[in-house]
Amino acid sequence: MGEHILRARAVLELAASLHNDAVRGALIVGAPGAGKTTMLRHVAGQLAGEFRFIRLTCAPVPALVPVPAGPAGLAGPTGLAKDAAGPAPVPPSFNALAPLLGDRTSAYAMPSLAALRQMIARLSGLPQAPVLVVDDAAELDQGSAELLARLAGSGAVRILLSARPGAQLHYGLAELANEGLLSRHTLGPLDQREALALCRQVLGGPVLPAVALLLSRSAGGSPRNLVALLDESRRQHRVVERDGCWLPAGVLPESGAVLQDVLRRELERLTAAQRRAVYTVALAGPLRLPLLARIAGPRLFETLQAQGVLDFEPADDDAQLARGPAVRLAPAFPAPPLRRIVPADLSRELFERYCAAASASPDLVAQGVGPARWALDLHLTLPDPVLVETARLANRSRDTALALRSAALVSAPELRPAAEVEIVRLYLRQGYAGRAALRLMDVLARATEPELLRRAALLGQEAVVRSGGSTVDLERLDHAWTRAAARTPELRGERRIGRLLRHHAMQLEGRYAESLPGLRQLTAEANDDGDPVLVARSLLAEAELAIGGHSAAAELAAETLRRLQAPAGTEAILHNSLALRNIRCLVRAGHLAAAAAQLDLFEHQRLEALGVFGGTVEFLRAWIAFRQGRLQEALPMLTAVVQAFRLQDPHQLLQYALGLTADAAGQLDEPDILAASSEAFRDLLLHGRRNVHAAMPVTARARIIAAGAAAGVPSALEAVPASPPPERARADAEHASRRELAVLAAALAGAGRITEEAEVQLLRLRLGDGHALPRLRDTTAGGGGMEQELLHVLAEALLAEDGEALLVMARTAADSGYLLLAAEAARHAARLLAGQGMGGRYRDAVRLLQRLRRQLPGVVSLLQLDEVHVPGRLTVRERSVATLAACGFRCPDIAQQLGSPVRTVEGHLYRVYDKLQVRSRRALAAALSSPAPALAAAVGRAESALAGPAPALADDLVPDCAGRG
Repeated sequence: MGEHILRARAVLELAASLHNDAVRGALIVGAPGAGKTTMLRHVAGQLAGEFRFIRLTCAPVPALVPVPAGPAGLAGPTGLAKDAAGPAPVPPSFNALAPLLGDRTSAYAMPSLAALRQMIARLSGLPQAPVLVVDDAAELDQGSAELLARLAGSGAVRILLSARPGAQLHYGLAELANEGLLSRHTLGPLDQREALALCRQVLGGPVLPAVALLLSRSAGGSPRNLVALLDESRRQHRVVERDGCWLPAGVLPESGAVLQDVLRRELERLTAAQRRAVYTVALAGPLRLPLLARIAGPRLFETLQAQGVLDFEPADDDAQLARGPAVRLAPAFPAPPLRRIVPADLSRELFERYCAAASASPDLVAQGVGPARWALDLHLTLPDPVLVETARLANRSRDTALALRSAALVSAPELRPAAEVEIVRLYLRQGYAGRAALRLMDVLARATEPELLRRAALLGQEAVVRSGGSTVDLERLDHAWTRAAARTPELRGERRIGRLLRHHAMQLEGRYAESLPGLRQLTAEANDDGDPVLVARSLLAEAELAIGGHSAAAELAAETLRRLQAPAGTEAILHNSLALRNIRCLVRAGHLAAAAAQLDLFEHQRLEALGVFGGTVEFLRAWIAFRQGRLQEALPMLTAVVQAFRLQDPHQLLQYALGLTADAAGQLDEPDILAASSEAFRDLLLHGRRNVHAAMPVTARARIIAAGAAAGVPSALEAVPASPPPERARADAEHASRRELAVLAAALAGAGRITEEAEVQLLRLRLGDGHALPRLRDTTAGGGGMEQELLHVLAEALLAEDGEALLVMARTAADSGYLLLAAEAARHAARLLAGQGMGGRYRDAVRLLQRLRRQLPGVVSLLQLDEVHVPGRLTVRERSVATLAACGFRCPDIAQQLGSPVRTVEGHLYRVYDKLQVRSRRALAAALSSPAPALAAAVGRAESALAGPAPALADDLVPDCAGRG
């Protein structure tokens, strides 16, 4: 694993144990591959300046006589080997400590007391306190273990030990632990954060979190297993590097040659009977304990459980528990690689034993795909109904290889449609939506079972969404469904799915308002939580959101997500997509905390879906971070998401992700990322496929335009300049950008896309276009939700030039977590309050901006103290210093608020006096109260280019701060 430490808290606890005079050291307990050796090495390296670490090497020795467990779960001092009946104990031989005792030959015959004296004498001469480190302490020879316990007990040394669960420690070391003289630290499986950190270290760069989560699950949370699977993933090109980020490219492996070799070595520690028990559980899946005892032999499970190889499967109900607890493999021993190392002859023999035991006690057989997989691996023939059921269960349990193998073997014509549906599910799970759509049309043409036809139609609808299909594809699917329903008596009166497909087609054409009545009727008529109702509710939430009904959309999405937690149907493939679509509605509606909680739940309950939707989940997390103002956190997430969407984009979100990336890059002053995002967006517009979200390319384009305006780019279709443009070019670009944003906003308004229009109007406002305010006020009126209410107050206060209301709204937005919106409002509040001579309230606005600057590190575009968007004689920072100075702030106060040295502020102020030809702050305030000729001319050009009178927001004047309030 390298030197990277994953368990920082455990390392700190170990270091504290070595500094604690009340204990003699520490014991680390963890399953094979949990990272015990790495932790010992890291602690030794970290504290090398304080202690002298001496590593003892121990060779395997025969196991001690089993003894009862002590209070801490370790072998206690009672029932010891020396008290057991049998041969007299042999004289101690200090194999592990022999190098510290001098001559190895004499160490074998040295009396214990003499050895103890010699060790104390040798260690007491060291310049640092000695710490003896023993990895796998259960393998210490008896003499060394006894001497080590005496040394630690006397306080002559401290000890760091590691052991596996259930390991039989020497009675002296066990007694130290049971008496609390050794602090015990248990290493469990890696959590999500630790798995991601390890993946980043091994791969040498950022990793999409879905990769770490999926591989960590396959590795059972074991660092050793995870490293082996990462190496196998790279070897098979299942993870690929794109612009420095590692992304999934296909189904991630669950096994590999390295991992198989590791597990083979682990199993060599077991007896032949114990290995047979482990192989049986790996091949058959979870087994009832009585059934395992009949196949592999009695009294094996307890030992293997103590060693951390087998464990109990959690019982779903009392009825299952009454038939006997189910036994499964421990996380550190994953089944896929274990199945590959079972000898063929032994596998066949165990299968025959399993079949005999299952026939004798059928009530002990647990449901699962293990026996069917086992039979197929042995090249046995299974009936077609069993193959279809195996494919269905394999799809549900995420075993894609078994699902495809089982479904492909079905030959009965009447069962082929059912097998094809399972193959379709498999294709959708792997992201092959186009292949799935082709097979589903064949299923609708041949199948006769009503429920199978319903599932095929809904899966076909999902395939259209994921493949970026058009209304033509949905109409073709509707015709196929209509023909299938006409030839099936049970479906002749059913109209629900056909209506659902037609309303979905309306939305693909952008007719959201037109689809609302029919969708509302569909959801009102249904009294169940079947898949058609869940799809209808999701479409209804998206339609409500499109027309500006944020509260209604959020309520629908939240309720649909609640129903998806315990769905009436079993179409997990469809439910995964519906869950993310509803979470996206929550994000767009501004319910960010609820959306984040649902994403956590999605990753926990639907981990298998990350193979396809890993990029989508990360995009939603990045979007939430963006809307909360955490741009420095969101930008690297978005750049990784863009690369992930290039490989797999099931919901066609790439264009919008590029727009968010460009927007974040512009606000964080990252011109290279802005240029790359703009260029990628242009390529998609020219060569990309159609996007099922008609408005998303428009809003993405608007974000890129707004971000480009700061870089002097007049259009998103032009290249971002390599160097900052001159002031005149920047002003012209900003003017052109305002015009283009106005055109996009008008197009969205004409299409009835209220939510997206409000998004573009806010971008216009950011560029100082006051013409956006009336429409921003109207589009956010009555929409519901905190964010919509804040935007409505912002627009009304700016139209009324009410600085006090803006300041109150800014504080509310900051307290509610909408930091970017708070910064926008505080900036305008400062401008208005300063111009109205309310110096005290102006200072309050400035202080809020300073607080927001600390909360929004790196964001500069919204945190300036003025609203100047045309070229002038003063730079942005000079204008900020001049404004504060004119309002009565002294240079130290200005330096503190701007985060600059006092000498720098004095230099800015000197240049301001020189440029404006003033000699006092009173003269400075007078100079700032009237625009210079160049400014006035620029304002005139900007106002004449836009139709109608602009609100006062677009004055582009430096505020008058002469009044102090």
